[in-house]
Amino acid sequence: MPVTTIAFDTSTPLTVAAVSVNGGILESSLEAPPGGHPAHCAQLVGALDSLLAAAGSGWDEVERIGVGAGPGTFTGIRIASSTAEGLRRSTGACVVPVSSLEALALPLAARGPGRPVVSVIDAKRGEVFAAGWSTSGRLLFGPVACGPQTLVETLRTLEPEWALAGELPSSFEEEIAASGLVAERGASAMPAHALCELALSGDPVAGPALPRYVRDPDAVRPNG
Repeated sequence: MPVTTIAFDTSTPLTVAAVSVNGGILESSLEAPPGGHPAHCAQLVGALDSLLAAAGSGWDEVERIGVGAGPGTFTGIRIASSTAEGLRRSTGACVVPVSSLEALALPLAARGPGRPVVSVIDAKRGEVFAAGWSTSGRLLFGPVACGPQTLVETLRTLEPEWALAGELPSSFEEEIAASGLVAERGASAMPAHALCELALSGDPVAGPALPRYVRDPDAVRPNG
């Protein structure tokens, strides 16, 4: 019987999904409808259904669920977390929380650039979520939410050459260009296969995969 792992991430506007069957990985990355908001709820389970069918597998064969736990958009990571919990209950599969920032960094790190890897996700409010890893895979900083100047100050503490994964808002690009810092660039979009790889190597949790918000949501319920 095939050994099937599914993984998905909705921390960014993309709905990203992947299925691994006996080591082979199929992946899907769906954009929001033109001019619309991300359609994670409408797209995610259907994307997984299609990938499972293409892989010759099914929900009854899913043994491991990798979920992008954030940081990212508040609504997106809540959708991923609740979807993972629903699938855990319905399939009996174990759940492995995956750092969305680590998934972004993984392809660059796997290429062995010999330099630290920093990954970023647009956090809005003039900030990004960011984290950095050494050449040996040790977490150097983050995950944090920070503005352009703070990110540049952090990057200056790294080795002279470093690699960047993710998409920076224009204000960050301008700040980095003005600082004279130069980085090797990796993928700007969430790599679905990296989610699967981290799900396969990560440790399952006993209960639900808790979202990793890093900062408070934009809308906060008033007291009283």
